[in-house]
Amino acid sequence: MTSVANGSEQPRQAQDVRLVVDTIPTLAWSARSDGSADFFNQRWLDYTGLSTEQARDGGWTVALHSDDLNGLVDYWRSVLAFGEPGEIEGRLRRFDGVYRRFLFRATPSFDRRLHHVCRIALRAYAHHGTPIKRFSPSGRSMCMNCG
Repeated sequence: MTSVANGSEQPRQAQDVRLVVDTIPTLAWSARSDGSADFFNQRWLDYTGLSTEQARDGGWTVALHSDDLNGLVDYWRSVLAFGEPGEIEGRLRRFDGVYRRFLFRATPSFDRRLHHVCRIALRAYAHHGTPIKRFSPSGRSMCMNCG
């Protein structure tokens, strides 16, 4: 492994990490503790049809179903507040306008300045029309949109 002191090695390592994150078979992004997003992998951008500039900060929320938005944001805030990973179902808009149900997995972590950062990965569901559920850290399902 090369020393960090070698300045030319850092950009190459960043490119290597980006390549890995862009090729994993999931949609992934990173958000700050205030909910503003600062990173999207290429699969996320391709799926939603948004550019990095459109999605950055709070722009990514346009890809969430409006009925799910407040519940998802509130749940992510609670995940950050408790500092524990969590999962919640929600609908994400594909580039063609069709919404699909996903399992959003959020993992809070800290950056070098000890600020919360939330890493999020999505898993698609094939079923449609079922209630939105969130999962507590204990794994217990709690219905969110059971109407």
